[in-house]
Amino acid sequence: MLVSRSGLQRIVNKSIRLIKLLGAIAITGPVILRGTTANTAASKVTKIGHVSSQTGVFVSFTEAYPFTLDQIGTVLAKVISNGGVSYGIQTITKDS
Repeated sequence: MLVSRSGLQRIVNKSIRLIKLLGAIAITGPVILRGTTANTAASKVTKIGHVSSQTGVFVSFTEAYPFTLDQIGTVLAKVISNGGVSYGIQTITKDS
């Protein structure tokens, strides 16, 4: 199966965006949880915001985002813990 140049560029752009999102989560995760303990945390849910084009001309670029964000949430749900307590992940997605 041959992929056109524009199709390949879209795949590369999606991969770059995913890598940036994972990098941002990896950087901000410890910063969010630093300074909190399991006894003083008010909420057991960590919220991560995500803004993308869900409507309009750029909607074709975001077709895989629900699946990708679900997979990220599944992986991070097992990873983020502080003081022996695991924290849930809630991804909030808004249209740009």
